[in-house]
Amino acid sequence: AQGGRETVLLVEDDDVVRALARRALEGAGYTVHDAPGPRAASALAAGLRGRLDLLLTDVMLPEESGPALSRRLAGGQPELRVLFMSGYLGEAAGALPGDAPFLQKPFTPDVLLAKVREALDGARPRA
Repeated sequence: AQGGRETVLLVEDDDVVRALARRALEGAGYTVHDAPGPRAASALAAGLRGRLDLLLTDVMLPEESGPALSRRLAGGQPELRVLFMSGYLGEAAGALPGDAPFLQKPFTPDVLLAKVREALDGARPRA
C-alpha cells in the first residue's frame, strides 16, 4: 500500500491495536500522534503546532464516541479527514454518517494503509 507524509491523529483505546496501527503508519512515512481516548486526543490536537490531516478513530471509545470527537475536532480544522474503525459493525453502522470512510477490525497493516490513503485522497464526507 502507498504511504504518505501527512499527519495522523490515531485514537484507539486498545493499546495493542494502537501500537500496531502506529507502527504500520510510521513505517509508511506518516507522522503519527496517538491517544487512548477523546480527552487525550483533544489535548494533543490543541498542543500541535502543525495541522492534522487525518483523524483515525475507533467508533466506540470511553468518554465520547469517535463521531462526536471528529465533529468537535473538525470545528477547528474544517479540512480534517476522518477514518472510523470498529470491530462491531452493527453498532458502528448506526453511529456513522452514511458516507464516512470505515475500516473493519481486525485489519492487516496493508488494509490499514490502503484505507488511510483512500480517506486522505477521497472527498471529505459531511459531518
